[in-house]
Amino acid sequence: MKGRGWPRKGSADLTYAELGLTCQQVWEWRKLAEIPHDDFEGYLDQCRREGKKTSVRGVLVHFGKRNIVVSDDIFSDTPTGDLANHLLKGFERVLPLMTPHQRRWVIRAMNTA
Repeated sequence: MKGRGWPRKGSADLTYAELGLTCQQVWEWRKLAEIPHDDFEGYLDQCRREGKKTSVRGVLVHFGKRNIVVSDDIFSDTPTGDLANHLLKGFERVLPLMTPHQRRWVIRAMNTA
């Protein structure tokens, strides 16, 4: 792949999608490439010695290439979180009673809003 951006019309250059890659994977691999090889290998060796599992996310966090999300609920204790809790509280009771078709309908309606 040459240059940046989308391939020109009629170009033989492949897109990431044609290679079966997501934008997230490309971003992660670019961040991994920024880590010096010796540091990367040293970290992997240390994880093997300590019996720790490694992941792309874990490596990126270790080297400061990705932020750590402290909680999955980033809206807790915010007006947005309070509103979401208020609006969804009743829906959680109803969801198990819905048919798969009704659930799809609700999800489609939420995505178009």
